[in-house]
Amino acid sequence: MKHAYNIMVKLIGILIVGAVLTGCAITQEDVNFTWDEMKMYYGDKETPMPRIVVERKKVYSPEEIRVLGMYSWKQHQIVLYDGWDYDTLIHEFHHALGNKLGEKNYAYTDFRMESTIQAKP
Repeated sequence: MKHAYNIMVKLIGILIVGAVLTGCAITQEDVNFTWDEMKMYYGDKETPMPRIVVERKKVYSPEEIRVLGMYSWKQHQIVLYDGWDYDTLIHEFHHALGNKLGEKNYAYTDFRMESTIQAKP
């Protein structure tokens, strides 16, 4: 009887943890809302939402700093890498709306990527 009780408690725990983790997912509605609010903040009515690509790999800068996201102005695309979070998406939206945030421009080749995209001058 005690063994069945322990199994049931573990199953309930797994269900609770699963429900909590599922509730933390970022939905398309969240992304759309964030983009619209940021466009209003910048006073931008023209820029369409960039394409968002999620890649499951760890990427590092030439200085061996972990990269969680990257905006390509040429393709108007945001690439999110393993470990990204909501703050990463917001950061890349700033870039998509023209704010460089004082950061250096990189090309994809700087991150050992297969395709080359030139950094904006």
